[in-house]
Amino acid sequence: MRGSGLPVGRPICAADLSGANEAMFRRLQSQVSAMGVARCCFCPYRGSFFLEHHASILCTGRMCKAYGVDTPKTSSDPLSDPTRARLFAALGELRRAARTSELADLVGLHVNGVRRQLEQLERAGLVDRFKVVSGRGRPRDEWSISPSAEPANQRPTGYAELAGWLARSITPSKRQLREVERNGREIGREMAPGATDDLARSFEQALSALGFQPSIQRTDGGFACTLRNCPYRDSARANQELICTFHRGLTAGLLDRFAPDAKLTRFEPHPPDRAGCLVGVDHVAGDD
Repeated sequence: MRGSGLPVGRPICAADLSGANEAMFRRLQSQVSAMGVARCCFCPYRGSFFLEHHASILCTGRMCKAYGVDTPKTSSDPLSDPTRARLFAALGELRRAARTSELADLVGLHVNGVRRQLEQLERAGLVDRFKVVSGRGRPRDEWSISPSAEPANQRPTGYAELAGWLARSITPSKRQLREVERNGREIGREMAPGATDDLARSFEQALSALGFQPSIQRTDGGFACTLRNCPYRDSARANQELICTFHRGLTAGLLDRFAPDAKLTRFEPHPPDRAGCLVGVDHVAGDD
C-alpha cells in the first residue's frame, strides 16, 4: 500500500505498526475477520493478502493456496466458498483424517454447518468420509482429502512455480544429492502427524494431502503404492533427478514417523507428466 508507511518487502503484523498505521491495520483486520478469517498481513510476493485461520490460505484473486496442494478457484468450484476452502486447507495442513468436531474447532464454526460443507466437498470428490467406531454409540465421521481430488477439475499442483525456479538453478553432484535426500527425509519426519496403527491408510492420506493421488494395494508383506499425479511436475521437468531424490527422502521420512520399522523397498520414478511412480513398503506389525 503506497503512502501507508507500512514496511515494504516482508509481511506486516501488529508489531510493525504504531499510531495511525495500527488503527488502519485494525480496521483492515476487522474487515477481513468479517469474512471468517482470523488475521491478515500483506504478502510481499503476490501484492495481495495472506489470510490465516488455523490452516494457511493464500488469496490471490483466482488462486486459493492450501498447504501442500494448490487449489484454483473458479465461480463454479466448491472451493470458491470461503468455509469449504478453509476446511479443505485444514485437511491439507493436517495430512490425516479428522473428525467433524475437530474441523469445526479449527475453523470456529458449528459442527452441523461444518458437516454440511464437508458433505458438499464429498459430493464434489474433494474429500472422503470414513465411519469410525470408537467405544459405544454411533460410528463417527472422519474426513480426509480424496486421493482423486481435483480442485476446479484440475490435477493438483504443489507450489510448482517457485519449486521449478529452485530446481532449475541447481546442478547437484552426487554428494549434494545425498544431502537433498537427507533433507527430504527430515522434512518428511516433520510433516508426518505421528505413529499409526494403519500405515497404508496414513501413508495414503498424507500423500493425498500433498497432491500425489495415491492408489494403495495392500500385500501380505506391506503395501504397494502407485502415484497417479506428480504435483511437482513443473519442477521435475526442470530437474527430475533432484526432485525425485528429494521425494524419495520425503517418503522415507514419512515412514520413519508413521512406523519406524517400516522399510522403503521400492521407489521407481516415472516421467512427471505421465506420473505412475511406484512405491513399495515392507510389512509393519499392526498394519493389517
